[in-house]
Order: sequence, then structure tokens, then C-alpha cells
Amino acid sequence: MIQNFCFVKGLIQIKFLVVVVLTAFCLACGGSKKKDFPEISIESPLSLKTFYTGKSIFIKASLRCEANITAYQISLVSAENSNVVTTYSFTSNSKQIEVENDFNLPESLEPGDYFLKIKAFSDELFSSEFVAVKVEKGKPELESLYISQHLNNLLLLKRIDLTAGTDSLVFQFFANEVTNTGITSDGKYYFMAADNGLVRANLLTFTEQIMHPQSSLFSEEAQFAKMRDKFLYAKYNGSFEIYSEGELYLTQSISKIPIDCAVASNNFFVLGKDVTGFNSTIYQFNYNSTAQFASFNINHQVVAIDAINDNLLALLWLNADSTMELATLNCISNEVTSAKSFPKGEILKWIDLGGNGIAIKKENELWVFNPLKYYLPQLLTTIQGDCLRLTYLKSKGAICYITPFDFKLIDLETANSTTFNYSGVINVGYGY
Repeated sequence: MIQNFCFVKGLIQIKFLVVVVLTAFCLACGGSKKKDFPEISIESPLSLKTFYTGKSIFIKASLRCEANITAYQISLVSAENSNVVTTYSFTSNSKQIEVENDFNLPESLEPGDYFLKIKAFSDELFSSEFVAVKVEKGKPELESLYISQHLNNLLLLKRIDLTAGTDSLVFQFFANEVTNTGITSDGKYYFMAADNGLVRANLLTFTEQIMHPQSSLFSEEAQFAKMRDKFLYAKYNGSFEIYSEGELYLTQSISKIPIDCAVASNNFFVLGKDVTGFNSTIYQFNYNSTAQFASFNINHQVVAIDAINDNLLALLWLNADSTMELATLNCISNEVTSAKSFPKGEILKWIDLGGNGIAIKKENELWVFNPLKYYLPQLLTTIQGDCLRLTYLKSKGAICYITPFDFKLIDLETANSTTFNYSGVINVGYGY
């Protein structure tokens, strides 16, 4: 009797274990079901592009999910305090959505740094992606280009009316040699010109499309670069000066020759080289306190830098074997990472894109490297013609490709090109 009881008890235990194992197996199968998070790819706008109050941001994005996307949101969020400024909500019932919307920026919106955020929902799951954008006070739209021409020892500044297709002379200046010209986002025009053995740096202001001299700076040899609303004027003796509205704002010295600078939201960076040229140092400063708080040694001849944000730089350097390389510098980890190498003698021109990376011309190819948007450099377009210079029109979002006989504007997002038949052009700006 006791034996039968033990046999029955053992049988019950076995059945119980079988039930437990089967239950666990079923739960495991149910629990391993793949959870489908929506995938979001933002094509437009580009990161750190500048927009203006009262205008709109064109948004182009792709949303995908194996399970249906039930809803998505587009929001503008302050980068300073994470407050949500505006949100647009949309309902859906599709596995794939192509978003193309104009996001309006209110006139009352405070200028500053923002995140444009897209959030997609699938059942209880959601994903989000964002791009950083800059917002400035709205300006009257003048569909105009300003071009600098150097003809017969004269520097000419002309305004091209894009609507009428006509041009008019705005300013002229006698100069044997022009070394640098540009137009800032707040409507100032600057140029450097050789004058009796000196380099004269001039900053001028538009007033009803008339040019008025604002300041003249003198040095034996210099580099001149714009930094937001200020200007960095780098001398070859290792010092540089920063000017604001024509007045001296700051004088600093570094241990190497300053040759380039880049500006992020809170920091600015100065690139210095030694006398050999094959060792570079990047100095990091705070934009408001102007205190140097970091430096980064690069064992290459760095020729261009661009600040993608406060802690990420895009670099272009020349190797000892004359090959050129695009790379990134992480200012937090002090890590330099190579992205792409180009064979000897193939790169002819390069330009930094004011927070959107570096563009280079390689034979008949135009490449763009924005490490925040793409890990590797991207081929933007192919283009023919002897390139004298590349410039970047930040407010227009276009690269200007200048040849001896014309210049072309190439949209950084669409790669669409527009040609203007003007010879002797040395720089192009988008005016207001």
C-alpha cells in the first residue's frame, strides 16, 4: 500500500514537472516575440542649420515599422531648458510614412538653439529622433546674391537681383590683391586686400544697400575669419584678436601659428600649426568668458576644422605622403578617428560648412563630411569646371563653386545646381 502511494506520488510529481516545463516553454516563446520599434530617418533639415522667426522649416523624414505606426509627433524643444515650444500630432495606420511638412516658427519665438524632434508610436512602443537647429530673428527676404569681383585692380561688390536677373554695383575699392572676402549672416561685408605691402582688413555694413566703412585693421600678414557676430583676426606671430562691431573685444596668444577657427554654441576653437607644419594643436575656448580650457595635439598637418557641436570637430589633414584624410575629434574623450583617406594629389579645394562639416573637391567630385549626420563622408554631386574656390552660403544652405567664367550654387540637401555667368568672381554671399 505504501509502495502504491509512493508510485502515485512520484507520478503526480512527474506530471507537475512536465506542466511546469511546458508552461515555462510557452511563456518563453511568448516573451521572445520581437518588439517592433519604429525606425525614423530625418533627411531635412540638416543639423545646425539656421532658420528665422516668422518663416518655416521644411521637414522630410521616413518612418518605418513592421507593426503599423499608429501616430507620430513633430516638436520644437528648447536646447537650453528642454521646454517644448510647439507640438504637432498626427494619427496613422501604416507600416511606412513619408513625412513632408512645413513647421512654422512663430514671430514671438526667442532666438537660440533648439531641437526639432520626431516621435513615432507603434502600439505601446515608440521611438524618437531629433536634429539641432538654430533660430534667429526674422529678416526681410531679399532674393539677392552679393558677388565680389576682382577686375583691373578693382574690387567690385555687386548685387544680383535673383527675381529680375539683373545686377548693380554697390561698392568698389582699389586693390592689387584680394586675399579674403565674405558676407556675414547679419549683413556685414568684409574683405582683406594688399595695400602698399600691408594687409588691410575692412569690415563694412549694408545701409539700404549702400556700403559704409566701419573699421580698418592693419597687420603684416594675417588670417581673417568670421565667428558669429564677431571676427577673429589671426596674426602669424602666434596671437589673435577678436573684434566685435569694429571694436577690439579680446586679444589672446597661443604657442603656434593660428590658421583657422570654428565656432559652436558655447565654445570656439583655434587651429594652430608649428613651423614645420606637420604638428597641429587645436585650442578650445569658451565663447562668453573667452578662457582657454583645453588643447588637443594632432600629429598631422591639419588644414581645416569645423565645429559640429561644442565637443565634436570635423578635421581635414595632410599626411606626410601627401594623401589627405577626413577625421573627427571628440573633445571629451580626446579621441581622433579617421573617416576617409583620399589618394595623393586628388583634392584640389576644401571649405568648412559652418557647423555642417567639411566639403572637399576631389577631381570632378564634391564630397561632404558631417559626422553628426553621417559616419562616413558622402558624395554630394559630380561637377565639371576648373574650381578656383569653394565658399559656403550658410543662410542659403548652399555651396558656391567658383570657376574662372561662372559660379554655381549647389544646394547642400538636394544637390540641385544653379549657374550664374560672371567672370572674375572671388566670393559670393547671400544678402538681406
